[in-house]
Amino acid sequence: IFQRLFTLLEDSRHELDMKLSESTTTPTDSTTSFDDLIQARKDMKNLVSEYSQLDPLIRQHQQLLTYLLLTQQNPQQSTVIQQIAVSINSNSKRLDEIHSLVEKNKKIVEKGFEREEGRFVKGLDIALSTFQVQRQAYYGGTFVGNHVHRCLKENNILTLCNSVVETATRNDIALL
Repeated sequence: IFQRLFTLLEDSRHELDMKLSESTTTPTDSTTSFDDLIQARKDMKNLVSEYSQLDPLIRQHQQLLTYLLLTQQNPQQSTVIQQIAVSINSNSKRLDEIHSLVEKNKKIVEKGFEREEGRFVKGLDIALSTFQVQRQAYYGGTFVGNHVHRCLKENNILTLCNSVVETATRNDIALL
């Protein structure tokens, strides 16, 4: 019974982690799939912003270049035309880079993150460790009898429940 209740608690923590990953833009210092997801979302937002600025600029330069090529007598010798052509070329290369980076970040976002790497689920593990309880890896994360007894003590139940608030306070107070 305890394992089922704990799994429900862990599931709700994972849902909080999912919501947090959608709303936060600040990864921690560690390199987890959760932090990779947050960084990928942040990068995608910046890349889309950069793309939306570069694309119209390239179009304007292309129109200007077309106009200058049609109106200038010696377009091959015009430094303005050469500068515009170089600008179009470099900005087009940057757009290609942005496109590939967005695709890479889309894959990271689609992949999501490992359940145990979410901040709230980690907070639950930290709370368990404060009263020396560990899940048994070789039994699929279940608890041994004495660990169940420790978890069911009133102070330890409060510690487990309060760990949600502590984790939210450490990471994103607006989530409360």
